[in-house]
Order: sequence, then structure tokens, then C-alpha cells
Amino acid sequence: MRRRPVLYTPQFVAGFAHALREARADLHDQHFKHLCEMGDLLRELAALRAEVEHLRELNAVVLARHRAEAELAGLYRERSIQQALAAATKASRCNEPPAVGPMVYPLCVATPPTPSVTA
Repeated sequence: MRRRPVLYTPQFVAGFAHALREARADLHDQHFKHLCEMGDLLRELAALRAEVEHLRELNAVVLARHRAEAELAGLYRERSIQQALAAATKASRCNEPPAVGPMVYPLCVATPPTPSVTA
């Protein structure tokens, strides 16, 4: 009978087993490094999310302030229009001829005109 040649020697098997153990250890080390890096990135992401939320709150405050300033400017404008209308009305009332009866000049600060005497 013929003998078959030995394909795997005990040294080859031992070396292959050692290589597999080293590869597994390297994979464990690489996995640990990936987990550490992922933890760092997740912490950084959480910090960035908190900062974005803070910036959104500040943005809301700034927008509210801008709206309030715009409303105040509108109120000032409306007040100045009302004051101008009141002044125009007051001026037109002061230029009206006096009514028959007692001389009443409402909203008029100027002195009333003296009636002229014609005989």
C-alpha cells in the first residue's frame, strides 16, 4: 500500500492556530478601539445637540425681541399719526367762526378773536 503524503505537519497546525489566536486578539483590540471611538463621537454629538438646542433658544429670544421692537415701532408710528390728526383737527377747530351764543372754543389754545363793533 502506498502511503499518502502528510499535508499538514504538527508545526504547520501549531503555527496556523497561533495565527488564528493573534487574528482574534487583533480583532478584539480593534473592536475595543472602535467602541471607544464611537463612545467619544456619541459624547461629542450629545454636546453638539445641546449647543444647537441652546442656540435655538437664543434664536427664539432674538426673534421675540425683534417682533417686540417691530410692534413698538408700529405703535410709535400710530401714535405720531394720531397726534398729527389731533393737531390738524385742533387747528381746523380754532379757525372756525364762533357759534351763536356763548363763545366756546373747544380744544383751542389760541385766544379767541375779538368781535368787531360796527355801528
